[in-house]
Amino acid sequence: SDIEEGITNDFGLFDALTDPIFKDEFIHYIQNQNPNLCEYPYLYDFVKNRIWYIIIHQQQIEGLFNKYDLKTHQNMKQELKQSKLRHFYWS
Repeated sequence: SDIEEGITNDFGLFDALTDPIFKDEFIHYIQNQNPNLCEYPYLYDFVKNRIWYIIIHQQQIEGLFNKYDLKTHQNMKQELKQSKLRHFYWS
């Protein structure tokens, strides 16, 4: 896993938490029983600009993989995955 390999990508959350206003909003949000994200403008902006686009981009990539039948499986060897991508690129 990423944690075991020392890979930690927090989308910039650690840096954002150095801002006291953002940190206060973040703490209030996680302690609230039923929080509404749009009521926290700093946190909302962080999610919208740092996380949302990553999710959309990932969905677009998955859509291309499905459209061009570039599906890969965990048990596929790396060479086969690369071969499928090369075939798509040259098609």
